[in-house]
This record gives sequence, C-alpha cells and structure tokens, in this order.
Amino acid sequence: MASDVEEQIKNAELSGHKKRKREVEEWLRQVKSIDAEVRELGTRAEGIITRLMDGGNAAKLNEQVEKLVDQSRSFGDLAVDVCGTRGVTLLTTGMVGEAFEENIRRVLELLETGDVSSIGVQGVGGAGKTTLAKHIHNRLVEQSKWTVVWVTVSREFSIKSLQDKIARFLGVKLLDEDEEDIRAGRLYGVLSKTKNVVVILDDVWENINLLKVGCPFSLKCCRLIITSRSLEVCRRIGCEQVIAVERQIEDDHE
Repeated sequence: MASDVEEQIKNAELSGHKKRKREVEEWLRQVKSIDAEVRELGTRAEGIITRLMDGGNAAKLNEQVEKLVDQSRSFGDLAVDVCGTRGVTLLTTGMVGEAFEENIRRVLELLETGDVSSIGVQGVGGAGKTTLAKHIHNRLVEQSKWTVVWVTVSREFSIKSLQDKIARFLGVKLLDEDEEDIRAGRLYGVLSKTKNVVVILDDVWENINLLKVGCPFSLKCCRLIITSRSLEVCRRIGCEQVIAVERQIEDDHE
C-alpha cells in the first residue's frame, strides 16, 4: 500500500510542478514507523490474526494500520501544484535601435504562431546576441504563459553539466543517477509532458546532441533558442530559423 502511494508521488514530483501533500508525507512516515515495528516483532501479515487473539502489540499495530488505510481513502490527490518559477527577470542593458526591437518581435512572433520549434540568434562577438536573448527571455517571463529555462553554455561544457542546469530549474532529481542516458530519459519524460517550455542556450560554440541531453524540441512541448557566433553551429543543431544580429551595442558577456 505505502509503496504504491510513494511511487505515485515520485512520478508526480518528477514533473517539477508537483509536491506531496503534508498529510501524505506524515501518513507515509507513520506507515514506515509501523512497518519497522512489525519487522522488529517478527510479525508477518498471516500471523496478525493469531496475535490479535492474545491482545498483544500486533493487535495495536493492526488497529493503527486500519486507521491509516481509512485515512488514505480521503487523500484525493496525493500531490499538489507548487508555485514553481516560470523564470526570473534577467538583468540586462536597455534596448538599442529599431533593428534590435524588430529582432525581438520576430522571435516572439515565431514562438507565438508556432511556426518553428527552434531558433538561432547568430552574430559576431559583441553584436548583442546575449542582450537580445535576455530581453526575449524577460518578455516571455512577463507573459506568464511560458516556462523559460536559461542556460549559459560557453566553450567548456558537458552533456552532464547541461542536464544538471536544466534539471535544477525544472526540479527534476538527477543527482542520484550517473548514467547519462537515464538522466536524459528523466528530463525527456518531464519536458515532453510540459507545454510552453522555452529553453534558451546562450553562447553555444559547437554542435550539441540535444537528444542526448534529454530535450525533445517540438511544437507540441518544448521550444529552443540558441545564441552562437557560428551559423554552421545553428544549422547543425537544427535551428529552423536563424536571425542574424548586426553589431549594435557592446555586451560584456560575449
């Protein structure tokens, strides 16, 4: 009984948007406590009736179990929604120029219309790619419709480090697992069931196998925005639309 309940809770919590009810947590604690007592007594399920005849500890434990069973029937949902962040506003410089504003409008329009699932923002160092991406991020956060994940990639990265950063934001537990494919499977399971997610990968220098990371980019669930100096990187990652950014403002992060 307890194992089934705990399994349901763990599956719900994997989404990062649910947490177990306090009453359920307390219920599980009591069940585990009773289970420990039963084991200590050496009492097996088939022996409880015999113990009841003696009015021993097993009878008391059995009574407690019955109460817990009745209590479990009133739980309803085992987990409740959490007020998880959809993204925090990033600090950035002010927008400069009509072209800058037009690029923001183009990206937001592509996301809203659902024409593409992956967008590249490409330009030389200092062109303002990171600044543009931050403004896009903040606009999406303001709309509250989107869950926006920001990850700075840079030159030195690994699949595991990207998984950790995305998982940390989504609330997916990966620290107990070292196998890269299993970690990717957990992320994939959450992202594929979550609508209106935008993952922004800033400062990408080389091709990334995003399936190995666990990111299922599609129009149905998860969208992708990357910034890169390389048009070839944007193409190899699979960006369906690439927006070229001309040098407009200085950006210390590039």
